[in-house]
Amino acid sequence: MERELVWNRVYQAIVHVSKGFPAGHAGSGHPDVHPTWVIVVCWFWSCLWGRSMAEAMRELQSRKRRGLLEQGGYRLPKRVPDAGTVSRRRRRVDFGRLVRGVHGHLVDRLLLAPFREVLVVDSSPLDIPTISHDPDARWGHHGHFGYRVHTLMTQDRLFLEFAVEPSNAHELAVAPPLIGQAAARQMRCRYLAGDIGYDSEPLHRCVRAHLGGMLVAPVNHRGGSCRAPHSPLRRAMWRKWNRPRVRKARRTRGEIERSYSLLKGPLALDSLPRHVRHLENVRAFVAAKIIFYHAYLAQRGLAHAA
Repeated sequence: MERELVWNRVYQAIVHVSKGFPAGHAGSGHPDVHPTWVIVVCWFWSCLWGRSMAEAMRELQSRKRRGLLEQGGYRLPKRVPDAGTVSRRRRRVDFGRLVRGVHGHLVDRLLLAPFREVLVVDSSPLDIPTISHDPDARWGHHGHFGYRVHTLMTQDRLFLEFAVEPSNAHELAVAPPLIGQAAARQMRCRYLAGDIGYDSEPLHRCVRAHLGGMLVAPVNHRGGSCRAPHSPLRRAMWRKWNRPRVRKARRTRGEIERSYSLLKGPLALDSLPRHVRHLENVRAFVAAKIIFYHAYLAQRGLAHAA
């Protein structure tokens, strides 16, 4: 992965989206010295390399290091604040709005049509050391300690929606809000593929009502007798289990594992850095990594077109 090309695409997206936001700060206090988009750029720079804000700002404030980076093709703002300013302003509303705007901008550029034959839902652990004193981290499935990222993805590996929760949050509790958010984008699908943990009659009804499709997931007995014959939508899915279209949708579920391998490989989301703790910070860090992932998809599409 050519990291400087991915960085420049995110940088351009931040600058482009920021033009639609009002300049200045409407709250009390002194006027902003640095615009919000510069704060967002600095935050993304620290997330790109997995460094603390203090380390990232020392690098950007070093004339020698900036010169080497600019020679390597990285676009950087002319002036950057100190680490304390970035940390303080990251808690403001305008910061979150701009980050969400960047994510929406990249998704809209990649999402050419609001219908997909298959969508995929899954989750992946974000582990931290068990000796950590993070009060928001929890023990979860398969002995993982920390957090989990829950994602709703298209068959062409675009993350439509995502959520980060402690490891003990059940997938069936997180999936309906993700489906509702995708429906708000006017997304529709024929099939939503998931693993055995997503099999439940209420989720079947949620998929049909919001996405207009059918949930495809193996029947989960959950340690008891099989209740699928008494659940109308689960029974209908099981009758179609071996049809060619359903088998193809089941095979599509493997695409999300390839996307996770990219997130946890070149984008280094296999574990959380030591300075990323507490649920709010973890959510912001994962959001930045997913934005870099979408920038990579956009850049790869340009490369294929060329």
